[in-house]
Amino acid sequence: MSAVKVDLEPGWEGEGLLKFDFPALKHWEIDADEKTTAFLIPSESPVEIIIKDLDVDFSCYFKLDEKGYLDPVVFKTSIDFGETQFNHDNWFVSLTMYQTF
Repeated sequence: MSAVKVDLEPGWEGEGLLKFDFPALKHWEIDADEKTTAFLIPSESPVEIIIKDLDVDFSCYFKLDEKGYLDPVVFKTSIDFGETQFNHDNWFVSLTMYQTF
């Protein structure tokens, strides 16, 4: 939480916007065994997904609803996946999934 930054910036129609900038993940690694019984490409292989330096930024203001709760109204959002890797033994599956990420 110490890396989270909150700034005030000029907003929409004279409203001030809060800009939130925080690094969501420093390093996340998922290792799994995948088994596919697809009709053309059946396979069984270890799969590895690595996400480094996931960063989320958004600008919003808060609106008070009729129950007294603050509801965020988001104007801009930016999600940077940093260094994302997808590793698979089958080159075709790896290429296809890499395009998805």
